Parts: sequence; C-alpha cells; structure tokens
Amino acid sequence: MFNLNREELNIYASVVKYIKGYNNSFNLSKNSLALIQYKVRRFNFQWLPVQKSKESEMFIGYVQLKFKNFDVEGFYGVNYG
Repeated sequence: MFNLNREELNIYASVVKYIKGYNNSFNLSKNSLALIQYKVRRFNFQWLPVQKSKESEMFIGYVQLKFKNFDVEGFYGVNYG
C-alpha cells in the first residue's frame, strides 16, 4: 500500500517506532496497530482518504525521506474509492 517497503516496517514495533520518530506524542502502540489490522481484515474496512492539510503535507515529507516512491495520490485517495 502506498509503495511502502514492507521489509523495513515488517513488525508492529518497527511501525510504532517509525511513526513516533515523526511525532512522539502520537498515542500509538503495537496493540492498537494489531486492533486496526484485525478490524480491516475482519470487517473488510476500506482505506479512507486523508484530507490535504499542512500537517498531512509535513507527514508526507517525513515519509518520503525514507520511502522515496511513496504514493502521495493514493494517500490522498486520488487513486482509490
């Protein structure tokens, strides 16, 4: 999804560490990620597009430092829905 390399973010702990590297105040844990994944699989939830904002643009900049081919249009829902 979004051209992210799953090998670099292959376990919940690495995802939490990466996101907290952007903003340590985010309330995110391995358990909350596992619950989100469960809900997506169990109830077939769809990705909701993110609204463009200064905050989302800053986060995209952070993601693109590590993932150069990050799918910005997909993140904003341009290619989905």
